[in-house]
Amino acid sequence: MRGTRTLSRKTDTRQAPPASDRPKGGRVTLKAVNDELAKRGRSARLMKASGYFYFDSGEAANWIDKTVHTPTVGSRTLEQWLEEFDRLEKANRDLLTSLPRASEKRAGPRARRPGLGRPKPLIRRK
Repeated sequence: MRGTRTLSRKTDTRQAPPASDRPKGGRVTLKAVNDELAKRGRSARLMKASGYFYFDSGEAANWIDKTVHTPTVGSRTLEQWLEEFDRLEKANRDLLTSLPRASEKRAGPRARRPGLGRPKPLIRRK
């Protein structure tokens, strides 16, 4: 019989990593991180993009810096994701409080620059 093959199933020889290497609480997923944020009273959510993750919504909606460059959500433990959220929250709070407000920018006297200002009227000579 030509073309007849016997199919055999190989058993998966890979073993799960030792319990000490696995994240506590099981597998790290977007849902697990977002559920833990919600449990801590946060309304922000971790989102996936191409090649990175970012926090969005809630308190993270207006953040200037919200990205975490890591290939997979499982590259970090649940505790590391929560620490990253806290770090970004503090960094953004520091950034936003150090920026001058729009009202503070206009408080000082305006310096006049030559050539600017009201245009001179045209005088026609006969």
